[in-house]
Amino acid sequence: MERSRIARIRANERAAHLRMYRSGAPDGWTNRPVRAVTELLPQLKALPALSVLDLGCGVGRNALPIARAFCDRPCRIDCVDILPEAIRQLSQNAAAQGVSAQIHGIVRPIEHFPIRAGQYDLILAISALEHIDTPAHFRKKLTEIKDGLKPDGTACLLLNSSVRAWGAAGEEAEPPFECNFAADALDAPADLLPSYD
Repeated sequence: MERSRIARIRANERAAHLRMYRSGAPDGWTNRPVRAVTELLPQLKALPALSVLDLGCGVGRNALPIARAFCDRPCRIDCVDILPEAIRQLSQNAAAQGVSAQIHGIVRPIEHFPIRAGQYDLILAISALEHIDTPAHFRKKLTEIKDGLKPDGTACLLLNSSVRAWGAAGEEAEPPFECNFAADALDAPADLLPSYD
């Protein structure tokens, strides 16, 4: 039952994302970085080189602006997405923007992408962690994110929670997330969060 629910959600998400990617709307949300990410860029400018992980990268809405901002120094952005179509379009977008050398697309579910310890200056998961298949894998991924940061690294995690969905006839429908946590359930334990002393 749980596997079929996850498969159904992932099939519906794939179809929805493909429609968005194919629409080609240049001003759509899939092409605009989130403000939380753009506000991080000035604090990263002091770094001589930059290593970034973008979990659930889509077609590059956050990775591409970072790559452009850091094209004057060594910059590697590992971009992970479950959809091969997203990574294909990410690669095309990177080529069109002249940042292919910085962008490294990886097709894999987030829960199956191992994050190496001490690897990244910045880890992004923008509306992505709710697509991890189980709460246990979600918790494991939070630990990997914490451990995957360099000593002064930054994690930017934005997560949908307590989502309710409605069908075309106004009936309540299944939310489109594998892990639809209640907002108060996301009070992260202190041992999973980096210290900001």
